[in-house]
Amino acid sequence: MQLAAAQSTLSSRCMGCAARSRSLCSNFSPEAAREFDRLARPITLARGETLVWEDDDTLLVGFVVSGVLKLTASLADGREQILGLAGMGDVVGRPFGTRSSYSVTALGQTRLCVLGRPAFEQFAATHPEVEHALLLRALDELEQGASMDAVARPQVGR
Repeated sequence: MQLAAAQSTLSSRCMGCAARSRSLCSNFSPEAAREFDRLARPITLARGETLVWEDDDTLLVGFVVSGVLKLTASLADGREQILGLAGMGDVVGRPFGTRSSYSVTALGQTRLCVLGRPAFEQFAATHPEVEHALLLRALDELEQGASMDAVARPQVGR
């Protein structure tokens, strides 16, 4: 019953969001969901448009609604290294950090909900379930990376 009441107060933008069930948003309390809806604004990036530049101040935190973003770092010889991809439900930007160590660029048309980093940090501090969900997501990604590394590592003695 409480969930139905909370959902009825969310905007149609949030309620109709295909990424909601995959995103950090799915862990928000009803109060946090309403506040996020008030703070975040939807944007659309065109193919090749950059949201965050490597070594720049981190101004935004974004929640990917649709599309794919590439996360890249520049190598000393000028080449670009792809660090990863962010898709529906992923969070991009650098919450709780002031500088980005990578660029975030759209591979095709990409829709996001974004808010300023300071606003997101205040939002997360006010709603501990948000910080907790962000930590769990980061730990899941580390675990996934470690298991991929173990698979890719050559086996000695076989």
